[in-house]
Amino acid sequence: MSLATSNAATITTDTSVAAASFALAADTGSSNSDGVTTNGTVNVSLASDLASWQYRLQSGEWQTGSGSSFSLAANTRYAAGAIEVRQTDTAGNLSVVANNTGIITTDTSQPARPDFGLADDTGASATDLYTAVGTVDVVLEEGVASWEYYIDGLGWQPGTGRTFELPANSSFGGGGSILVRQTDAAGNESMSMPNDERITTDSIAPGLPSFALAADTGSSNSDGVTTNATINVTLASDAASWQYRLQSGEWQNGSGTSFSLAANTSYAAGGIEVRQTDTAGNVSLVTSNAATITTDTTSPTAPTVTAASVFASYPTYDPDIAATPVSGGATLLAGEQLNVTVDGELFSNVAVTDGVWQIAREEIGALTSGASVEVLATVVDLAGNQTSDNSSNELSVKRDDVVVFDLINGKSSLHGDGRSFKGDVDYDIFLMVESDDVAILFSSGLRWSGWSNLGTGDTVWLVGNDSTGVRGLANIIVTATYGGTSRAIIWGTIGGTAFSLTKSSDIKRMNGVQTQTFSDFAPGLDPASLSFGYLAQFNPTTSFGNVMVTQGLS
Repeated sequence: MSLATSNAATITTDTSVAAASFALAADTGSSNSDGVTTNGTVNVSLASDLASWQYRLQSGEWQTGSGSSFSLAANTRYAAGAIEVRQTDTAGNLSVVANNTGIITTDTSQPARPDFGLADDTGASATDLYTAVGTVDVVLEEGVASWEYYIDGLGWQPGTGRTFELPANSSFGGGGSILVRQTDAAGNESMSMPNDERITTDSIAPGLPSFALAADTGSSNSDGVTTNATINVTLASDAASWQYRLQSGEWQNGSGTSFSLAANTSYAAGGIEVRQTDTAGNVSLVTSNAATITTDTTSPTAPTVTAASVFASYPTYDPDIAATPVSGGATLLAGEQLNVTVDGELFSNVAVTDGVWQIAREEIGALTSGASVEVLATVVDLAGNQTSDNSSNELSVKRDDVVVFDLINGKSSLHGDGRSFKGDVDYDIFLMVESDDVAILFSSGLRWSGWSNLGTGDTVWLVGNDSTGVRGLANIIVTATYGGTSRAIIWGTIGGTAFSLTKSSDIKRMNGVQTQTFSDFAPGLDPASLSFGYLAQFNPTTSFGNVMVTQGLS
C-alpha cells in the first residue's frame, strides 16, 4: 500500500512582470511638456517585486540601472523610441520594453546674448544715437522662448515681439543703462547685452527760429525796403539743419546762417518762411515775416548839374544883384530824394519843382577864389539805391583878387564880399579906358572903398582900345601924392594924361604931367581866367584876352 505525502511550503508560480515607466525629472523651459530640458535626469517607476532594471539609449547597449533614475547625454536629441527601459522581477520575468513616445532633447548650452539697436536714429546723423523715436529693435536667436529688457530705473520687463520702447526725452548712459537677455526653450538664459554708448530720446520740437534783413537800407531802417537781399537767420543751439521757403514754393535747405531773396521782388506778409530741425530730427513750427519785405536793386534816374559861374561869397552888399544859384535837373519817383554836395557841404532832401532843383548862393559857404568846384547831385530811393550826375567841376568861382574898372561905361566888376579892397589880398586891378574919355567918375553906389589896404603886392593894369600912345603900368605906387591927397594910385603916360584912384573912392582922369615909373605891359595872368562878370561886356566884338594882349599894349 502506498502512503500519501504533502508540500511543506507554499509554491507560487509567476510568469509575468509589468513594464516599467519613465519620465523626465524636470521638463524645464517655457513648456513643461515639450520634452526640451536642461535637466537630463530620467526618473524610472519600477515594479514592487523588482529584482533589476535596464535602460538603453539610441539602440545602444543595455545598461544596468541603479536606484530609480538615469541620465541622458547633454545636448542630445532623442527621437521617439530612442530611450528604452525594462525591468526583471524576482521570478526572473523580464518586462516588455517601455520607450519614449515623443522627442526628448537635452539642452544645457547658454544662448548668445541678443543684439539690439534703435529702430530709427532720426535727425541729422543716423549714427549719433540721438533720436526722436524711442523704439528699440531686438535681434533674438532662432527658437528663443522668451526675452527681457532692462531700463535703468524701471527694472526688468518681459519682452514681446521684437521691440520695446524707451521713455521719451530721456538719456541712457552707455555700459548698462539698457540691458537685454534671452531664454531658450530649454530654459537656458543668455548673458545680458548692454548698450555701449549713450542713447538719448528727444521728442520735443525746437523753438521757432527767427530771421531779419541783414540790412534794411535806404531812408528808413524799418520799412522793409532794401537793396540788400540777404536774410540772417537765428537758430536754436541744438539746431542740426534748417530750411526756408519763398512765396509758398519748395522748401530749400539752408546753409550757414543766411539766405538770399530774389532781387526786385516784393514778399507779402507770410511770403518768407523758415523752420529748423534739431539733432533728434524734431521739426519746429514755421516762422514767417509779419510785414512786407521788398528788395530793390534798380538805380533811380540820374540827376544833372548845370554849369555856372559863381562868386566866392554871396554879394550881400547889393540885394538887387541876383546871385547865380547852384542848380540842375532831377526826376524823382515816390519815396526818392535828392541830396546835393557843393564843395564838400551836404544839402539833404533838396526840393525838386517841375524837374528843376536849385540851392541859393546865400545858402552855400565861402568858395575858393578862382577854383573849379565839384557839385555832386545824388538821387536816393527808398531802398537806398543811388545814382549821381556824371559831370564834374561844374562851378567856376569868380576870382576876388581881380578888379576891373570899366572907365568907358562907368562900371566896376562884381565881388561876392562887397566893393571893398582887403589888406590880405594881392589884387590885379584892370583899368578899361579910352584915351580921350573924360567922363569917368563912378556913381556913389558903385564906388570901391578900402584904398588904404592897397600896397606893393597889388598891380594895376591898363587896358585900352586906342592903339595910339597907350601903355600899361605893371607896378603900383602907394606913396605918391596928388593934389594933397595921400595914398593915391596913379597911372599916366609919359608926358601925357594921368589917372588916379584916390582915397575919396573916385577914379579921376588928371591933367598934367606926373613923374612916375612905368614899364612895358607884361601879362602875368591867363586872360581866360578873367572872362567873367562885367569883363564879358567889354569890347563885345573881340575877347578880353585879345584886347589885353594886342590893343595898344606893345
